[in-house]
Amino acid sequence: MSNGVTIESPPAADPSATQLPSGRIGHALTGAQPAKFVVVHGGARDSYQLAQALSEAGMLEALVTDLFWPADRKWTRFAERLMPNSLRSLVRQRMDPELPSARVRVCAYSGLLQLLLEKIPRAPRSLRRRANRYADATLGRVAGRYA
Repeated sequence: MSNGVTIESPPAADPSATQLPSGRIGHALTGAQPAKFVVVHGGARDSYQLAQALSEAGMLEALVTDLFWPADRKWTRFAERLMPNSLRSLVRQRMDPELPSARVRVCAYSGLLQLLLEKIPRAPRSLRRRANRYADATLGRVAGRYA
């Protein structure tokens, strides 16, 4: 008895697609490189996993975010030793050692403004909303430069 569902085989792989020496997938005849992507978000969304995966595949043009601690820079290790434990814990929440900071574009002012307003218990909701809108607009403008 048939329920009307037909299962088709997936299309055959493109024989001209090839694994490039860099690990990227390209097209052997044209030498085309994979598309590049700009990832935009405020905060450390899912520990930067999307940006990290695109970076590993050679497909990350830029990560645009509000705050990011560049763990791959030498000066950060020195700076972390000088920080109190509570501050060190905060900055480490905004880092990914696998993500090259050269690909990260930081909109620090909007990120710090939002962080400050989160820490002020009686900050008016309207001010927080305006800061959030400002941060979103800033992230969008910066991302537009790379897209």
